[in-house]
Amino acid sequence: MLRPEIFFPLLAAVGLWGCQQQQLPSTTSGKVRVECDESVFPVLKLLKEDFERTYKDASVDIRSAEARSAIADFIDDSVRVIVCARSFNAEERAVIKAAGIEYQEYKIALDAVAVIGHRDNALKQLRVGQLDSIFSGSVTRWPGKPKSTIEIAVGGANTSINEVFRNVILKGRPFSPSAIPFP
Repeated sequence: MLRPEIFFPLLAAVGLWGCQQQQLPSTTSGKVRVECDESVFPVLKLLKEDFERTYKDASVDIRSAEARSAIADFIDDSVRVIVCARSFNAEERAVIKAAGIEYQEYKIALDAVAVIGHRDNALKQLRVGQLDSIFSGSVTRWPGKPKSTIEIAVGGANTSINEVFRNVILKGRPFSPSAIPFP
C-alpha cells in the first residue's frame, strides 16, 4: 500500500487533472474539412484565410472538387461540410433520403450564368429559346451567315454550371455533341 505522504498528493494531482476543462471545438475553434465546388473555390479560399486570421484557434481545410464528387463524398460520410453552387438534384435527394442522412442546407449567395459571344458577332442579344436551340445543337449556324458554324464551349460534365445550364436552359436535355467542355 502507498504511504499517505505519496498517496494524497497523487490523488490530489489526479483529481485536479481530471477537473481541467478541455477546450471543445466551437464555431470559431477546432478543425473542419470542407469540400468545395470548384466554381466557388477561389472565393471560399479567401473567406477561409480571413476566418483563420480572425479566429486563431480555427483550422479550415478546403479542397476543391467537382460538385458531384463533393456531394458523393458527403453521402459516403467522408466529408461533413460541402459548399456547392447548386442545391441537391432529385437523384441526390433520393439517395440522401434512402440513406437516412439528415442535413441542413443554407443559401449563402446567388450565382448567375453568362453566355458570351465573340465581339465581331453581329448578334447583340439572344432569347432563352435561341440559347436552347444553339446549345442543344438544333441550330448550328448563325442567322444570315450560312458559312459560319456556331462553336459551343460548356463546363465539365460534373460541374454545377453544366448541370444548372442543362436543367434551366435545356430543360434536362443534353448539350450538343459538338459542344467542347472546358475545365
